[in-house]
Amino acid sequence: MLKGLFSAASGMRALEMYTDTAANNLANVNTAGFKRSNVQFMPFAEVMINRLHHDDQQGVGAYASGTVVPGTPVDHRQGAMVATGNVLDVAISGDGFYQIQTDEGQTGYTRNGTFTLNALNQLSTHDGHLLLANGEPITIPSRSAKIEIKPNGTVYADAQPVGQITLVGIEDKATLLPAGENMFFATEDTTFTSVDGVLQQGYIERSNVNVIEELINNIKGQRMYESLKTSITTQDQTLAKAMEMGQVR
Repeated sequence: MLKGLFSAASGMRALEMYTDTAANNLANVNTAGFKRSNVQFMPFAEVMINRLHHDDQQGVGAYASGTVVPGTPVDHRQGAMVATGNVLDVAISGDGFYQIQTDEGQTGYTRNGTFTLNALNQLSTHDGHLLLANGEPITIPSRSAKIEIKPNGTVYADAQPVGQITLVGIEDKATLLPAGENMFFATEDTTFTSVDGVLQQGYIERSNVNVIEELINNIKGQRMYESLKTSITTQDQTLAKAMEMGQVR
C-alpha cells in the first residue's frame, strides 16, 4: 500500500514538470527563435516480486516503484520564417546561433534575431545583451540613414561596412545549458563547428511551438495528475480502514 502511495506521488511530481513545461512552451509561442522543451519520463529501477507462501517463492513479476524526470531536452528544430520589414530583425536560415554578451560578460547563444540599438548605438537584444561580431560589439554610426545586413552577416551603414555578424555552430546542441531569456550557455562538453546558416534581414524565426500539441499535453497532464490524486486518496482511505480493522479486538 505504501509503495502504491509513493508511486502515485512520484508520478504527480513528474506530471507537475510536464504541465509546467507545456505551459512555458505556450507562453513563448510568439517569442522569436524560441525552442520548445520536452519532458523525459523514466521509471525507477524495477524490483522482482516473489510470492511468499510456505516454501513457494514463485516469481510474480517486476515492480517499478515510481517515476522520475531525468531531463527536459530542448527541441532545436527550426521555426517558420516570417517577414516583418524591420531592418533590425534578422533570421537565421539553417544552422547556427548568434553570439551575445551578457551584462556579466558571459557569452551566450541565441536564435532570437530581433535586435535593437542601445544608448551607444550598438546592436543588442531587447534584453540588453550585446550582439557580437568576432567577439566585439557592432556599432552603427549615429544618423545612419540605411542599415543593410547581408546573408553572410556583413553589416553596412550607409553603404559602409561596420562589422560582420558571426554565426556559431554547435556540434551537439544537447550540451548547451538553457540560461533563460531565450539564451543558452556553452558547457565543458560543447564543441563548436562551422555553420551553413545564412541571414535574412527583415525576417524573424518564429518559435517551433505547436499550440495544439502543447494544449493537448497540458490537458492530458492535468487529467493524469487528477487521476493519481484520486488514487492516493483511495489508497489512503483503504489504509485507514485496514488500520482500524487491525485495532479491533
